[in-house]
Amino acid sequence: MDIQPFQIVTVVVFLAILLAAQLLLKRLRTAGGLPSSVKRMEVLQNLSVGPKERLLLVRVDGSDFLVGVPRHGPLTLQPLAPNSTEVTYV
Repeated sequence: MDIQPFQIVTVVVFLAILLAAQLLLKRLRTAGGLPSSVKRMEVLQNLSVGPKERLLLVRVDGSDFLVGVPRHGPLTLQPLAPNSTEVTYV
């Protein structure tokens, strides 16, 4: 199986086009030409409740969730009502 010179040139040109596209997109983003990515999720608070257990207060698309992160096992999610002080146990 011989590699022909035109095959090497084709791969090099393809990689150069990919690199140029990446640099162009990065430059447009930093110059304000393209909208930056919208934050849909943010961690509002992080509380350690044990050696490897945590509670997270997370906002996703304007809705707040209480997320339990146990040492082993799945995550537990509890949606919170806006301006709620009531605690619901699951």
